Amino acid sequence: MTTELVLDYTLSTDDVDASARLTAQGLLSLLQRMATAHGRELAVDFETMRDKSNVYWVVTKVRGVFESAAGWNVPLKVETWPLPSGRITCERDMTVKTAGGETVARVASEWCLLDWDTHRIRKVESTCFPAGDGMRTDRAGAGEFLRANRKTDEMELVYDHLVRYTDMDLNRHTNNVVYAKLAMDTKPFAFWEENPPRWFEIHFLRESHEGDVISLYQQSTEDGLRIVGVKQDGEAVFVFYVGL
Repeated sequence: MTTELVLDYTLSTDDVDASARLTAQGLLSLLQRMATAHGRELAVDFETMRDKSNVYWVVTKVRGVFESAAGWNVPLKVETWPLPSGRITCERDMTVKTAGGETVARVASEWCLLDWDTHRIRKVESTCFPAGDGMRTDRAGAGEFLRANRKTDEMELVYDHLVRYTDMDLNRHTNNVVYAKLAMDTKPFAFWEENPPRWFEIHFLRESHEGDVISLYQQSTEDGLRIVGVKQDGEAVFVFYVGL
């Protein structure tokens, strides 16, 4: 088993904001690309898991910590590795470093497998995902996950978003990167230029689909912001924390 994947990567304009800083959505997108590429090497990619076990991957939470600034067109070295799986969850970490070895970002993520027919969580052992023998157990150092506080009492409603065709991914639900974009759009560019994120954490709670309306609520915390996306039925879709 290939326990890790290391690739050279150069930040594009899609990965950075107008200040040329790596964004939360850029880091999420990079994690998604690395997980997809490594999944093919491990034979646990989208097509294989669908064809062999009738399941698909969903990411349930991601925590990213920005250690230093990295701008557009900067060559980087990205490393990712899975950890031994739990009963119903799998974890994957990632580090992003400059060519000189300086750490740019650390990422921790948790994933699970949903059945294509029932859309319910499947036990990992009931799928073709390999046992954890030989997998790395060291962590990237992104820290512990927070609890997802989905309450919107006393939160400010900032705007509503209608889920459209380009928001969807291969699983035919809203792509996880879109939620980070929605959360970051609750503040204007000038705010983020003056208060660049030190870290972020996002919990994906429910699926949303084309035609759904997601209301974005925002509240200040001791060290940043908490943002909750809520569907029209009143159920939270995601919770996003950002440290400033």
